Amino acid sequence: MAFLKVKTEYGWLEGDRCDDRNISVFKGIPYAKAPLGDLRWKRPVPPEKWTGTRQAKAYGPISPQLTRTNPKSNAFAMKEWFPCDEVMDEDCLYLNVWTPAESTNEKLPVMMWIFGGGNRIGFSYSNYTSGISFARQGIVFVTIGFRIGTLGNLVHPDLDAENEEGISGNYTIFDQIAALKWCRSNISAFGGDPDNITIFGESSGSMSVQALFSSPLTKGDIRRAIMESGGGIFGSPEDKLRPTLKQAEAAANLNRLLGVKTIKAARELPWEEIIRRSTPEFDGLGIKYPGQIIDGYCIVEDDGLLALHNLHPDIDFLVGCTSDESPRQLRSMISWCENQITCGKKSAYLYQFSRPQPGDPVPSAFHGSELYYVFNTLSHSWRNYAPEDYVLANQINKYWGNFAKTGNPNGTSLPNWSAYSSENRSFMRLDVRPHMESIPEGYRYVTLENYTDFLEL
Repeated sequence: MAFLKVKTEYGWLEGDRCDDRNISVFKGIPYAKAPLGDLRWKRPVPPEKWTGTRQAKAYGPISPQLTRTNPKSNAFAMKEWFPCDEVMDEDCLYLNVWTPAESTNEKLPVMMWIFGGGNRIGFSYSNYTSGISFARQGIVFVTIGFRIGTLGNLVHPDLDAENEEGISGNYTIFDQIAALKWCRSNISAFGGDPDNITIFGESSGSMSVQALFSSPLTKGDIRRAIMESGGGIFGSPEDKLRPTLKQAEAAANLNRLLGVKTIKAARELPWEEIIRRSTPEFDGLGIKYPGQIIDGYCIVEDDGLLALHNLHPDIDFLVGCTSDESPRQLRSMISWCENQITCGKKSAYLYQFSRPQPGDPVPSAFHGSELYYVFNTLSHSWRNYAPEDYVLANQINKYWGNFAKTGNPNGTSLPNWSAYSSENRSFMRLDVRPHMESIPEGYRYVTLENYTDFLEL
């Protein structure tokens, strides 16, 4: 039976049993100090050590976001993934760990989940999220909270001056890096292997995954990566290069965004007021899509260009998207797999999730529709799934788990999933009967020679 007490480098933690008594969960673990006061819009700093045993039986607050204050613009997401009214607070830098380990020396594979939501909404324990099915496969599973929106992405020359590198912004990414570093230093206490960490995410979470493994600050920290419907080769919302810090600062306007003229005054605003004044169009950067700017330090170049120039790490990849979202996503993922061949790196595993979702007037495999299947949590959804959906969810969850263990999604009783290669340009069609399909002949993907043709189409 999995243990309930662990000792991290910051102190003892006591967790709780899951419904599956062989699995323990530790909730609300601080991986950084609360980003309050002068720490607002600064990089995360390590948490303080504590004495005694800290109770880790309740999730921490979710990051401030527009989900509650602008419900009409987030109605679909709230119904689909965020139906609960969770506690929201600027003190949000916490993570959660599920473990099946009975001792600290088991060296189980580790998976770290990065939620999506456009860097504006979402949290680490959304309705679809649970580490139980992965833990049942012998995996230590981690979900992380981080700053988003204006609080996670504001750039300003006065903030640049506060850092030795003369940069600001990317706090979302810096938070995620801090959580990854925490795992590297502490996950062995939960029976995990710090040298076998798979990071994965969906949508903006997938883009964060790519930013993380592309960053020089995480060199050697990541063994494998799964990108779901985000990232790849120019898979950003506008299919264009990431903005530089200077471009973002030229677009941002502190007074227009927050109604104040100085960073000092902005730090004195209650976070509720910052969220109230934020809008989807100007949420932190003064540009349409917040986050992930090229600062020359954390993000040194557009990560799509880095990959095209063969400057990304040679780790294991599983990538894909759903069948009824933008065709851009499939192209970006096929291009990623082709680029692996061109660069002489490990072959990636490519998928397309195609199961239409019940309950809608026109059932479809929309953006994010694979999430309940990946986590094997269909019972958490409002949708009336059929028995075959539960079979598919179990298969997908095992594919993901097997990949985290070995870099290969295949396993006993699962339909064979071939890696993408020059001899086998194909993908796994994830539907009621998962099967391989070939990429159409003559498919035009992005290369170093033609990438400018695909920008801002």
